[in-house]
Parts: sequence; structure tokens; C-alpha cells
Amino acid sequence: MLYDIIKAEYIKKYMLKIEFENGDKGIVDFSEYLDKGGVFKDFKIF
Repeated sequence: MLYDIIKAEYIKKYMLKIEFENGDKGIVDFSEYLDKGGVFKDFKIF
């Protein structure tokens, strides 16, 4: 089952604290996705 994100908070470079509608929350490090392209290409900071 997929849940909507109801809150996203910037932590530091490439890291976001995410909260889902079902109450689950956690910190996601997007740095590992920088070379994947697509929507992640805009995340890249020089």
C-alpha cells in the first residue's frame, strides 16, 4: 500500500525528514540517487 507524504522537513544536504499519512516517519538521504537522473537530477548541488 502507498501512503501520501504529509510533511517533509529539510535536515541538511540531501537529507529530508519525511512523515506519511499513516504515521510512519523517518529520515531519507537522497545523496545515493544523485546519479540516477530523472527527477533526481535537480537535487544535485555543485
